[in-house]
Amino acid sequence: MSNQSNASVSASQRLWTERIRILTLCMYLSMTIGLAACAGHFAADPEVTVSQIEPSGRAVKAADCSMDVLYSEPTVAFRKIAIVEGWADSNVQRGDLFEAIKRAACGTGADALLVISDRAQTTHRSVYDPDNEQPGEAGDNSASEDKGKAILEKEHVSKIGEPGHSGYYIDTVAVVFNDHS
Repeated sequence: MSNQSNASVSASQRLWTERIRILTLCMYLSMTIGLAACAGHFAADPEVTVSQIEPSGRAVKAADCSMDVLYSEPTVAFRKIAIVEGWADSNVQRGDLFEAIKRAACGTGADALLVISDRAQTTHRSVYDPDNEQPGEAGDNSASEDKGKAILEKEHVSKIGEPGHSGYYIDTVAVVFNDHS
């Protein structure tokens, strides 16, 4: 009889051990999913691209160089040496994007940045048509291929740089001032 009770205790212990392992696994999965969901709310780093127009003829400057920012063309002779543009998510501060653009411009050997455009855009959209009227006739609640495409387009989350992306876009030109010697 003692072997039978030991076997039932052993089976009971295995059952409880298995339940605890499953609960532990579920807890870890919940935490992982929660962290992954939170990660989407953090701001991505600004994206900056530099496109050389012509060689500057100047040495590369340190990333923390002093860089003047101009909002109108200078009155002295200058050359445009690079297009420096940046995109940032709406969770990033505009000043942080500007600093990233300045750091990139320092790498070109530029004397200053000439701002061409400085824009912010916010996109708010409703995924589904509440009146069920688009596309097609009013009140047409039939499932059609056109409606499926329209829903997919509305659900599309634009990437940085795409039209419809919420964030900041700053377009500048790195310039060097001509020597008067």
